[in-house]
Amino acid sequence: MVLCCSRRLRRLVVRHALPIYARSDGAVVISRVLLACLVTAAVSHVAAPSDEEGIGVRFGARDPRTCATTVAPSHGPISATLAAAYLTCAQEGVSGRSLVLLSKLTLRVGTGRRYDRLRDDTPEGRRDGDIVFPISGSYERYVCDAVVRSKGTDSSASVRTAGRNCWVYNHPHASGLCYRTVAASWRCAMADYDRGTALLRNDVAPPL
Repeated sequence: MVLCCSRRLRRLVVRHALPIYARSDGAVVISRVLLACLVTAAVSHVAAPSDEEGIGVRFGARDPRTCATTVAPSHGPISATLAAAYLTCAQEGVSGRSLVLLSKLTLRVGTGRRYDRLRDDTPEGRRDGDIVFPISGSYERYVCDAVVRSKGTDSSASVRTAGRNCWVYNHPHASGLCYRTVAASWRCAMADYDRGTALLRNDVAPPL
C-alpha cells in the first residue's frame, strides 16, 4: 500500500484512477501523482519537511522529489517502483543555478548479479561479489533556469520567462544499476550515455 503525502493527492488518485502499471514488456510506468506520493512518503512513513520544500517557486516549477529514506527493501531484490522513486530523488534538485526535474520515467529491474569492478564503474565502495541489480528504461531530463531572482541576487542577473525557462534532454535507452551501499541504503542511477546529451526541446515549461 502506498501512503500518499496529502489528502488532495489521495483524492486525485481515486478520482482519476492513476495506478502504477506494468507494460507488456515488463517496464513499470510511474504516474506523476503516485510517484509524488511514493518519494515523499517513504513507502510507509510520511516524510519530514525537506530543505528542498518550496524551492520550485523560483523556477516556476514543482519542487524536486525527495525521499525520507532509501533503506527498503532490507533484503532481496528492489522493485521497479522503489527503484524509480530512488532514481528520481537522486537526480532531481538544484544543480548550480538550475533546477533539474525528471518526466516520463519508465524503468525495468533486471536479475541481480555479482558486482564486477572491471565492468561496473557506477557503484562507489562496492566490493567484488556484492549483488547489484541492472536497471534500464527511459526518461526526459529537464534543466530549468530561474524565473524569479533569489534573495541577495544582483538585480542585473537575468531571469527567464516563466513557462519558457527549461531545456529537455532525452534518455530513450537509459541503463544503469541499483545497489545497496555499505550504509545499508539504496542507490539507483541510469542514463543514456549515447543520446542523453542531445537536446530534445528548449524554451519549454517545467514538467508537472
